[in-house]
Amino acid sequence: MDIIVASYEDRDPPATPEQPAPHHEEPHKFRSVYQNCLLALRKTLALPKTEPWAMRFFSYDRLALVNVQTFIDVGGYSIEEVPVGMVYDVAASLDDLVVMYRQQPGSGPGPFKVPLQPTFKDPNVIEAELQAIADSEAKAAHDGLNSTLLETRQEDLIPRQDDWHEDTAIPSPSQSFLDLLHTYDAITASKHASSRGRNTWQARATGGKGEPFYRDSAGFETGIQMTIEHGRRVFGQKWGHRDCDLPQQGLHVGDEWRVVQDWE
Repeated sequence: MDIIVASYEDRDPPATPEQPAPHHEEPHKFRSVYQNCLLALRKTLALPKTEPWAMRFFSYDRLALVNVQTFIDVGGYSIEEVPVGMVYDVAASLDDLVVMYRQQPGSGPGPFKVPLQPTFKDPNVIEAELQAIADSEAKAAHDGLNSTLLETRQEDLIPRQDDWHEDTAIPSPSQSFLDLLHTYDAITASKHASSRGRNTWQARATGGKGEPFYRDSAGFETGIQMTIEHGRRVFGQKWGHRDCDLPQQGLHVGDEWRVVQDWE
């Protein structure tokens, strides 16, 4: 998956012996995702051997600390969720990544004198417009008429400022930070709103032919969909049920491969 990661700029982190919490008179000081992950790692590695661990979910499986040896040992070890930052599951990118750092280009450290608005091009909008163009051209060709290409309206691709409410957390986050979070939310919503499913980004990545890690995106996507469908069939045959609500259906360990399917 593609992700965007942002640090908690809008809250005070808990103090630790390794790193005290920042002072309120310096609201621009905050602990980064990287620092929070290292603190979680140090705290976990300091556990006594009598407290084995398996995982620390920072944002479910989008960002996690994994004890590989635990999975090799296969034991009932602890899995905890540890908030360290904000992780967004996305299928598009910002038009200009420099807005993530909020630095004035060419001026060295320091905030933007004139903040840039974080924007992105919504693939769903672009694909819909391309489809409309294709349909229009096909109709024009059938009717013997010339078609005119439609221009993408930039205002349709920019999240609108009046669609969100400002966070009132202390310390007060900067406006540029809130703008970024608003845009990240919009990119995430775009991925989940795709009519072709949430993983369409895999087939969109068509470049890189001839490079060391190139793979045919269309074939790769076909293989993934075949694998997913095969997994669904195996799951259905194993439990006699196609959904994940096995306990609600009265199914438990030991019932697998012994249940008659509950669909026609």
